[in-house]
Amino acid sequence: MNFEALVFDLDGTLIDSVPDVAVALNKVLAAAGRDQLTLDQVRGFVGHGAWAMLDGVFALTGEALGSTDAIDDAVADYLGHYRAEPAGLTEIYPGVVEVLEKLSGGDIKMGICSNKPYEMVVVVLAALGLDKYFCGCTGGDNVAHQKPDGRHLSETLGEMDAAGARTIYVGDSQTDVDAGLDAGLPVVAVTYGYHQFDPNAAKPDVFIDNFSALPETLLRMTGLAPN
Repeated sequence: MNFEALVFDLDGTLIDSVPDVAVALNKVLAAAGRDQLTLDQVRGFVGHGAWAMLDGVFALTGEALGSTDAIDDAVADYLGHYRAEPAGLTEIYPGVVEVLEKLSGGDIKMGICSNKPYEMVVVVLAALGLDKYFCGCTGGDNVAHQKPDGRHLSETLGEMDAAGARTIYVGDSQTDVDAGLDAGLPVVAVTYGYHQFDPNAAKPDVFIDNFSALPETLLRMTGLAPN
């Protein structure tokens, strides 16, 4: 393949982490006397980082927290609960392990670019046995920029020792598409993730309906398979 690196979003692209995220979030909300959220409600908040998520769910369930310190405290409580139970209910999407195993046999470097807190990216990947496939990863809080800013992807490539490499990005949201375009990268978007795509917004280079289609899609994108 005539590209050198692949960068993946995590939640909604490789894994469905919403059940574990919801457990941790609902424990924070319960301690504050707030209503519990459904999985569908939680799903809508995933992808923008923990700070934005906690700010949003408190505003949804009653009075907004209103101060940076209060949101920081809520995030710390959430991460404490999430760290204690990071992946018991999380599922790897069909085809992900098989495709990563296949791609890991070559010279392509692979990494993770997520708005999830970096600590939890590392913890969840390890808990699911996926960490072995990636040579670098970033979260939303261990780099200077956060998706949809394309510099988040550039910083991820730096962590992968792949700065300047010919790269394709794979994600599940408009945030991912916008980050890829901002970074000047071709983007593959999965349609099974958490977010519906705005038909009036910028589009990825390719949509795929299941992760197993990725290898053939990459070959087509790089001109090494017939269209």
